[in-house]
Order: sequence, then C-alpha cells, then structure tokens
Amino acid sequence: MSCGGSYSYSCDDEEDDDSYAPSDEPMPIELSNEAWNLYLDFKENLALIKINEALEHNDKDYNNWNRKAIILEALNRYAESEECYD
Repeated sequence: MSCGGSYSYSCDDEEDDDSYAPSDEPMPIELSNEAWNLYLDFKENLALIKINEALEHNDKDYNNWNRKAIILEALNRYAESEECYD
C-alpha cells in the first residue's frame, strides 16, 4: 500500500529551479537581537555596529532606534543618543 496515491511526488518530474535560495544574510530582527545581546554582555561598540546594520535594513523600526539610543548612552555619547528619539 502506498501513501502517495495517484498524485505521488517524484523529484524527476520537476525542473531544476534555483530561483529560491535562502540568504545567509541575517534578517533585521536577528541583527537587532544580536546587538541587544552584545549590549547586555557589555560589548557596546560591537552592539552599535549590529544595531546600525539592522537600521540599514529598516530605518523605521522604533525599537531599533530605542536600542541604538540606549547603546549610545552606554558609550557616553549622549547627544547622539538624544537624536535617536527624534
């Protein structure tokens, strides 16, 4: 008895379609989370790099701007930190 029924799947029936290839590039949420984890590990300079990468993907995400402000404040860069809230 076969579970495939009359519509069984065969790899030979399909063309080689390479149009979808998952990207190795991190998603903005992953970059944001990585930045926050670096900040929590007191690695503020690396955190700033990652949060800037996240903002390059989506500069409208208020959470990333908030995180950037907090990271900048930890680096004693208060004026830049305030600009993140504008």
